[in-house]
Amino acid sequence: MSGENARPWIEGELEVLGSVMKDIEAHALECYPSECCGFASGPAEEPRRVDASVREQNEADKYHKLDPETFPRTSATYFKINELRAARAFESGEAEGRPIKVIY
Repeated sequence: MSGENARPWIEGELEVLGSVMKDIEAHALECYPSECCGFASGPAEEPRRVDASVREQNEADKYHKLDPETFPRTSATYFKINELRAARAFESGEAEGRPIKVIY
C-alpha cells in the first residue's frame, strides 16, 4: 500500500466492538499485575472497524532475566512483543485484508 491514506485507521476514531474490549479486559485481568499485550484488527474495507483481537505473550520478564542492565523494566511496567511474531502478524493481516489497527 502506498499513498497518503494507505492506512486510514491510523487517523483514529476507531469503532472497537464490545466483544473485543471484553477480550482485552479479560486478558488484562488474567495477566495482572503484569501488562498484557496483543493486537486488534479489522477489515481493511472498513477502516474504522476493529472486530478481532489476538493475544501475544509479554516477553519483558524473559529479556529482563537474561540481561537486567539492558532491559531494566519488567512486565509490571511495560510490554515487549516478539519482533518477528509482530512483523509476521502485520504482514499476514495486510495480505488477508485484515490489518492490525491497534497494538495493546
